[in-house]
Amino acid sequence: MTTTLTVRQTTPADIKSILRIYNQGIEDRIATLETEAKDSSYMEAW
Repeated sequence: MTTTLTVRQTTPADIKSILRIYNQGIEDRIATLETEAKDSSYMEAW
């Protein structure tokens, strides 16, 4: 079985999804050393 993966630049429309995934990593404490959830303005600047 072959899986195809497409890599692309992010767009402003992706921020909400990225923020959700990133904050989940903060809550679970397994994906980042961050300790406080981030908001969309933080993620836009990031």
